Amino acid sequence: YLPEPYLSFPLLWSPSEDSIRMPVMRMALGLFASASTVLASQRDMLVQRKATDLLYSRVKAMAHDVTTTGQKPSSIELEWLEKVEQDIENSSHPSILAGFKDDQALMDDAVAYLLSCETELKADSDMVSKKQSTTSTKEKLHKSCRADESVKATTATKEWEDLANVYSKASPPTPPTLSFNTSGGCYKDNAGEFELKMDEYMTSSNKFAEGLEHKYSYALEQYEAAEKARSAQQLDCNKAQKMFEAMFCFWIGAAKQVLEKHEECWNTGSKSFDVVKANVLDSVEQWKVEYTALEKILCIVKQLKAVVSTGTADLGSCDAMVVGLDFFTLTNTSMPDKSKPYFGDLKTYPGIPVWESKYYRGLASNSPAAPVMPCPGSGAR
Repeated sequence: YLPEPYLSFPLLWSPSEDSIRMPVMRMALGLFASASTVLASQRDMLVQRKATDLLYSRVKAMAHDVTTTGQKPSSIELEWLEKVEQDIENSSHPSILAGFKDDQALMDDAVAYLLSCETELKADSDMVSKKQSTTSTKEKLHKSCRADESVKATTATKEWEDLANVYSKASPPTPPTLSFNTSGGCYKDNAGEFELKMDEYMTSSNKFAEGLEHKYSYALEQYEAAEKARSAQQLDCNKAQKMFEAMFCFWIGAAKQVLEKHEECWNTGSKSFDVVKANVLDSVEQWKVEYTALEKILCIVKQLKAVVSTGTADLGSCDAMVVGLDFFTLTNTSMPDKSKPYFGDLKTYPGIPVWESKYYRGLASNSPAAPVMPCPGSGAR
């Protein structure tokens, strides 16, 4: 005969896999616990606790009857005890361990997300470093170009001066002159001799003019060639300058984006880590309580079954038993260290007067920088 309380009590309630395993949702790039699903799981766990407490009270009541009356459990009661034992060992224990495993997985995912922030930062930092290196190369090319421009500008200036000096420093032949007497009258020089001097003068003047024209043409040709070379060099340098400034803006923009991305990733991950940790720690404590209660129920059940063969039961040992819970120890409960990347001065860039002074101040006066092209979207002019 099995008393009504025993017959009415169902087999040990075992939560389904869906309810025992704390659901998760994908947030951003990692897995994090959803607050609503965590609460739902906790409600399921509360139902489990009530069921376990009720079962514990029923088993204790049976144990009290056995020890008080000395009556051994009936075959129906033994069958029920067997069902309880099997359900605990084959269903409830595995479900609890699976739930703890899922809790550990949540902590692992929370830490993995933060570590992924650091991994992405490393890759992004390498990319920024390459852009910075390219920017430095572009700067050197621009400075080298301007140095060559200065040399060609100096040459063009010299050629211009040489061109101007062709006429300004020319010394034409001196024409012959006639002598006058004291009374203002003209001396009667030898007409043939004077005419000969005039012929020589005209001949030398013609040669002088021809030579001067040749010198001017040559000087003009040299100047035009030098000016053309200077002008071409200037165009190349202006292009090199624009490439340098564009690459500088590209590097600054990339560095800022990497910092913002890392900060956003870490903020999302750290907040989720705190939520996950709080819920998981609470969940694990409940697993421990539940597991301990089930172990004590299992102990009582085995003692009651032993009464049939031995006639005695050490029920006190079940109340005093210490259940080992070392396997419920969580790992990855500490947040990993956050990196503090530094890419240099990101507040000074093309379009800011300080930047222009810093990078172009050392250029020669005859090969200055062209007007600076401000970084797009910077608001600088």
